[in-house]
Amino acid sequence: MKIPKLTPRQTWTILLVITAIAVIFGVFVRMYKLGYPGKEVFDEVYFPKFANEYLHGVDVFDVHPPLGKFLMAIGIAIFGNIPFGWRIIPLLFGIGIIPLMSGVWWQLTKDKVGSAIIAILMAIDGIFIIYSRTGLMDGILFFFIFLSFFLMLKLKPGSVTVWVTTALGLTVSIKWVGLAILVPVLYLAIRRARWKEILFGMPWVLIIYVSIVTLGEYLNGAVNPIQSGIGWNIQAWVYQSTLTATHPYSSVWWTWPLLRKPVLFLYDIRPDGLVNVMTTRGNTLVWWLSGVMVLVSFVWLLYRRFVQKYAVADHPLTVLLIGWAACYLPFIPIHRVMFIYHYMPAYGFALLILTYWLSELWKTWWVGVILFLIIAIAVSVFFLPLAVGWMPVAQSWAITVI
Repeated sequence: MKIPKLTPRQTWTILLVITAIAVIFGVFVRMYKLGYPGKEVFDEVYFPKFANEYLHGVDVFDVHPPLGKFLMAIGIAIFGNIPFGWRIIPLLFGIGIIPLMSGVWWQLTKDKVGSAIIAILMAIDGIFIIYSRTGLMDGILFFFIFLSFFLMLKLKPGSVTVWVTTALGLTVSIKWVGLAILVPVLYLAIRRARWKEILFGMPWVLIIYVSIVTLGEYLNGAVNPIQSGIGWNIQAWVYQSTLTATHPYSSVWWTWPLLRKPVLFLYDIRPDGLVNVMTTRGNTLVWWLSGVMVLVSFVWLLYRRFVQKYAVADHPLTVLLIGWAACYLPFIPIHRVMFIYHYMPAYGFALLILTYWLSELWKTWWVGVILFLIIAIAVSVFFLPLAVGWMPVAQSWAITVI
């Protein structure tokens, strides 16, 4: 069948409709039955507990800075120490990453097609859905990492850099690994001749971090919160660097782009023989293809630079590859227990890289991009029971895909 020739406005309308459907779908499955399961899953045995203890002045020792628990405590204070209370704040940040990533793409390229595409990819992916539905910190961390990147992209000549450094301070106050975003931020600062201001703003990043850690120690009842905060940093570093614990769903760095070992959060067998499952499986099609496009982009930039002799320092793919590498490669020499969720920030950059190529393809074959997006949505729907838990499936099927 011959496809009728459409105007750019008509093709944009089609993409906009698909985007609206995907985002509504993504928001709905994040919100629906947020209190399910009515028990702790995976690291919910730690973080909501710590958040509640901060609220009640109970001494807490967590190996991560306290900001993520402070935010989670807001939901617990309003709705109670129940699953819904633990998860409402991660839900809000999990929804927020959809427009945030769309904004990142817009600030990077001023391309509305790519802004719609990345919104679709973020809305439908299972790993972002599950981290919006659980009382865990990695979805919140993802938000602040890309908020820092967004604010650096948005920085105009002559404007102050304090919002960028504030976001960096908040990011590292959730988990230390969030500091990886400083690499692409500094790269952009160098390319835009703002690096001195960013570097001079690093004391402000430290002030925010120290203040949040000190507040945590104060809420713990420390007599000298500053001294106690220094002691906490030393203890946390020793713990992180000497951890020898194992976990059945841990995985090594090279398996993450292959989506080889998602973390199983829930596996409840029902009386009727069906099973409720929650796992960190992303969208298989999008996940694998994004990894391929990272490699393609690296080779393509080398070809453009050294064979075709084009300048690529300010090409959008360059900073995205730097962001991907900064968030991923530091895990290579680490031998402690790690999980696929450590790949989430790098995956965010991989999705932006995939968005670049889909946006380029749109210019010559918009039908192919639409077909890909429809198939990607279908794949997400197929694997949706593994992300939300409240959709029972046959054990035989669950076993084969987890």
